[in-house]
Amino acid sequence: MICFLVRWRFAAALGCSQRKGYMENLENLFFHPTHSPTGTQARIFLFSHAGAGASYYMRWKKYFDPTFAEVYPVQLPGRENRAKEPLIREFDVLTDQIVETLAQYTDMPYAFFGHSLGASVCYDTAVKLRNLGLPEPECLILSANRPPVIKPDYSFIYSMSDASFCTLLQENGAMHGDMLESKEFREAYLPVIRSDFELYASYDTKQQTSPLHSDIYALCGDCDPFAAKENVELWKDYTTGSFQMQAFHGGHFYLNDHVSEICEIISNKLHTKISRDLQDERKGM
Repeated sequence: MICFLVRWRFAAALGCSQRKGYMENLENLFFHPTHSPTGTQARIFLFSHAGAGASYYMRWKKYFDPTFAEVYPVQLPGRENRAKEPLIREFDVLTDQIVETLAQYTDMPYAFFGHSLGASVCYDTAVKLRNLGLPEPECLILSANRPPVIKPDYSFIYSMSDASFCTLLQENGAMHGDMLESKEFREAYLPVIRSDFELYASYDTKQQTSPLHSDIYALCGDCDPFAAKENVELWKDYTTGSFQMQAFHGGHFYLNDHVSEICEIISNKLHTKISRDLQDERKGM
């Protein structure tokens, strides 16, 4: 949180035009919004898995209704257009930076989708936004990850050779063999995904936190060795809102074969929650 407070105070101390430029630079670094017409009702933020960048979600945008929601794939440092920036290896530092940028985007209903590492990142981001007194996401769609209470130990990966690590990635669908055969690709990609495993290892899951009010919809592959259905189902303890779970056929990267269905789930869950909130408001009038 120190990182967040220092930067926020720094931005607040700037003049109006300087502050605007400072925050816009942060926005441009973290978010790649799809172009949507004015008057959209909501925002959707997409958090990717270890080693991936915002471009992973580029083919998803055609499945979202641009008149309903602005879609923001989240770009982390050290990859793609941010490749010249150092990779972040401390989980708290990363989510503090995301919160700093995302805080001003909570002025309309929004949802988070995160796959694997991205599920942990978006959950922790939601908790920190709530703790700052900002609106929580209407819903979190958490894919292929266990809740913090059963954080897995991936320390064995640190000592793996590049060849063994590439075999593991290929076996679990993270990368195709022809991509990993490229020396240039391996040299660019392996440091990023190794760093992301180090990032996840630094996630302090022992901190006690009260459940979110956001609805949680948990997704998984029915053959995923890293996120078994019975473990994914434990996300139900992390919300006071509604909880649902759905298993798709496939392994850890089941979503590559179910993109349109997942995008429909994200949109429908967000739309349903917004409608329910409006009904509750009318009843309270």
